[in-house]
Amino acid sequence: MDMYNYFDRARACYELLQDELSRKIFRARFNCDLELSRQNLKELVRLSEQQEWLEKLGERLAAGELEHGDKKLILYGTNITGQTVAELLMERGMDFYGFCGRRAREIPEGIMGKPVIEPEFLFQHAEEFCVIVAVAEAVEEILGILEKNNFPHEQILSSFRTDREADHQYFEFPELFPRGRAFVDGGCLDCRSSYLFADWCGGDYSKIFAFEPDPISYSICRQNIDERPIRDFRLINAGLSDREGEVSFRAGLYGGSYVIQPGAEEEEKVTTVRVTTIDGTVGDEPVGFIKMDIEGSEFGALHGAERTIRRDRPLLALSVYHLPGDMLAIMDYLHELVPEYRFWLRHYSVGNADTVLYAAAQT
Repeated sequence: MDMYNYFDRARACYELLQDELSRKIFRARFNCDLELSRQNLKELVRLSEQQEWLEKLGERLAAGELEHGDKKLILYGTNITGQTVAELLMERGMDFYGFCGRRAREIPEGIMGKPVIEPEFLFQHAEEFCVIVAVAEAVEEILGILEKNNFPHEQILSSFRTDREADHQYFEFPELFPRGRAFVDGGCLDCRSSYLFADWCGGDYSKIFAFEPDPISYSICRQNIDERPIRDFRLINAGLSDREGEVSFRAGLYGGSYVIQPGAEEEEKVTTVRVTTIDGTVGDEPVGFIKMDIEGSEFGALHGAERTIRRDRPLLALSVYHLPGDMLAIMDYLHELVPEYRFWLRHYSVGNADTVLYAAAQT
């Protein structure tokens, strides 16, 4: 594709966005895909669901609700998300002592003029510190580390969120779901999104097809469904792709497990998993909603759902942050499949993760 054709197609996708928030997120997401800088990420976060979290945290600090006395305030998280949270909070008048993270020895000069301490130092001198967990995707892991090392719970002042997903992530537009049809849950992880879907639509669906390739996550799903069954639920131990077969897979990373691309060098937790297609699984069952959060395999999986998408024109909720360029490529492909598709974008985190593209056919 030549440069001018690419620009025309990008502009055509932009013009299919249905509200001003979506257009702002499109521009911010595009800039982050070009360069994941603190400035670009700040603009994306300002448009996120977590802007309210930042505002409330700033208000609580200003009001003294998170008083930490003579203890030093630490932001746990040293990557670009931690730095972005730090800058946004400092803009709201909050100051802090420094950062904590496993990379402390790699950055002896500190970050943003602040020192960086190792987690071991934090645990050994717990009586000196209070913590704000400033990460996007590993909140539960860090809270678990703090608990395992007996860091006082009352000295953890705040965290981004303790659920990986906001309750309404993927489920923004109930009026666009054609009731009584099937739901495809691509990357169901622990079945949380399937449970949320069933509640969101009031049980007005035909079937749920839930796909989970990771062996550990699949076992968790199986256990959850045994303990709390969902009506007309089918759990498939496979990933989604444009073909049937087997692929190399980095497993055991909870929500971060992913398909290993040919030629990539991986050493740890590599296994082989089955992949399949939506078209081959759902058959003639009318599909009303497809959700995908599958760590960069979304584009290929959509090709494996081409017949279903053309036939049923389902509501779609697709993660478009895993690979730079996915947002444009997926929008362009869907519009080619179904010219009536129109788009919305929402961003749900204080980091680069959790940008979701919604698509629905409108005449």
